[in-house]
Amino acid sequence: MRLVRHARIRVAYCTPDFRSHPTSYLIAELIERHDRDRFEIFGISFGPDDKSDMRRRMAGAFDRFHDVRALDSRDIANRIRELEVDIAVDLAGHAGESRPEIFSYRPAPIQVSYLGFPGTSGAAFFDYCLADPIVLPFDQQPFFSERIVHLPGSYQAHSFRPISERVPTRQEVGLPDNGFVFCCFNNAPKITAPVFDIWMRLLAKIDNSVLWLFIRDRLAQENLRRRARNRAINPDRLIFAQRSKCAAVPII
Repeated sequence: MRLVRHARIRVAYCTPDFRSHPTSYLIAELIERHDRDRFEIFGISFGPDDKSDMRRRMAGAFDRFHDVRALDSRDIANRIRELEVDIAVDLAGHAGESRPEIFSYRPAPIQVSYLGFPGTSGAAFFDYCLADPIVLPFDQQPFFSERIVHLPGSYQAHSFRPISERVPTRQEVGLPDNGFVFCCFNNAPKITAPVFDIWMRLLAKIDNSVLWLFIRDRLAQENLRRRARNRAINPDRLIFAQRSKCAAVPII
């Protein structure tokens, strides 16, 4: 690919999730804080416009925001190429409404996988996968088609903005007044049997502790309570969080 020298390095972030979605809540401030003296930042959106505040925030965070959902993957790649992007960052991987085929057309000299899918694409057209020593240690390199690059500290961006005007009390969110709270706010399909067994062993060892989960599906709640009971854990020690006006960030 022909390299074009620009006054600023051109970086395009590409995802279907520039909307009310965890990816946007995590990355919004990172986009806003990019050094505009050194970088020109593009947003390539190939997902739905949910008309949310987060969608408006993301659209305004970039130097240029491109809604390309009506285009096919080849045309999106051509758009990125026409923008003379130096680094294309895929924020979706193989998750959700991702379109990794866009990057198979090599629209940018450097193509990077980041944030949304910290696993290998299995493809030769991604050069790097951005991660950290915890989520992706270097000993996994033999299993990756991309070169693993560790960011300092944690690979996961977060906003410095408070997500709530105040911290709710334990009572308001259904937690006991005392005792250690273990928590996991992933969706139910991400809870595996080996991990759940570890949680039950922790509850057995730590008196008065509880496990706080965000599981809305009633059948899943019943299944988890039954598995806890089978391990001699009082199922009431599993507490299922509800959506709250205090919580601005959706659960992943």
